[in-house]
Amino acid sequence: MDHVKQFVANNTHQLGYIMQIASDQWKEIDPIGALTVGTTAYFEDKHGNYHKILDELELRKKYESYLKNIIRSGEPLNEEQTFAWFCKEWSIEK
Repeated sequence: MDHVKQFVANNTHQLGYIMQIASDQWKEIDPIGALTVGTTAYFEDKHGNYHKILDELELRKKYESYLKNIIRSGEPLNEEQTFAWFCKEWSIEK
């Protein structure tokens, strides 16, 4: 077993810390291709991390559903209500 594997084996209680340090060093050496958790640093810089993307996708689905309900109801689109809904969902103050 090489010294890195031995170090990890002796410090399994700190695996998260070891992984974070390794990831940070890799990003410094190769900021475009470094792997983070499942994606590259470049992808995260350009599109955001996985959780941010999922949150935005969920919000888009909610917004689409909100608009479909308005269309089905036959009511005119009220821009003020739509803006209020959007701010509430994104936790933005008007």
